[in-house]
Amino acid sequence: MILSHQKSFSTRALCAALGEPRASWYRSRKPHPMISPLPRSPRRLTDTEELRVLNTLNSERFQDMAPGEAYVTLLD
Repeated sequence: MILSHQKSFSTRALCAALGEPRASWYRSRKPHPMISPLPRSPRRLTDTEELRVLNTLNSERFQDMAPGEAYVTLLD
């Protein structure tokens, strides 16, 4: 919106007319750095282990149990 009228009006005047703070305008124009994903925890289950746990919890034996109840049953 502002870019199409910026040749005729100043950024200050356009932001004041739109009720937009100039800092927000300039912040939106600045390129955003790439955010790297968080590193995997060394304690995290591998994909194979996670699949095995999910298959066990979804099995007929545990399908009607709460996770805590299944946990206690598996400890026995």
